[in-house]
Amino acid sequence: MKTYQTTIDGRRRRVTVPENDDAMLDAIAAELSPQAVAVIATRSNRSRQPTICRDLDVERQVQWFAERLIERLGGKQACARLLKEELDGQIRQYARH
Repeated sequence: MKTYQTTIDGRRRRVTVPENDDAMLDAIAAELSPQAVAVIATRSNRSRQPTICRDLDVERQVQWFAERLIERLGGKQACARLLKEELDGQIRQYARH
């Protein structure tokens, strides 16, 4: 783990992050369902949507993160399948009400 100093809401904070991508992705996979990861990756994937950030470096970082999540799920097709499962589940839930 690496610890960095940063400013959040005007206050100095220490932020600890994994040293490599695999550790970060393992931590995400341990806490979130594959469907949740698919939703996050899809919402973060800016290649299909217009840029919402003025800082292109931040935009590239978000895109990189989305791509790592998609890779972790098994690729774009696996991500799309998981997203469809989640959406189908929501539709069934709303249909019951």
